[in-house]
Amino acid sequence: MTKLLALFDLFRKGAMVSDPKLWKRRQITATVLLPVFGSLAAVLRAFGVEVPLDDTQITQLVTGLVVLLNLMLTLTTTDKIGLPAKPKPDVPVGDVGVSHDAGFDADIFKVRN
Repeated sequence: MTKLLALFDLFRKGAMVSDPKLWKRRQITATVLLPVFGSLAAVLRAFGVEVPLDDTQITQLVTGLVVLLNLMLTLTTTDKIGLPAKPKPDVPVGDVGVSHDAGFDADIFKVRN
């Protein structure tokens, strides 16, 4: 559950993945490959394989996936836009304690503030 909440924090303004360049490359690759997979249905039909979706449904599915993927990766690879940032907890004056960092450090995702 913690990883899921940390993933959601990536969509907040001011948070982003630690290596945006890598994720941007992945975004470009996925944007190019999804339509290729969509056109695979036409190739399968040419070889006599029955595809349960018509061309309109495939186009809508691929377009929706490209839009969703690009929206998600654009939000997570920049700290300039996104959902509102988490409010900072009010710390009483003179209270010496450790602040809770909103950052998450895992093998796949790294959020930096």
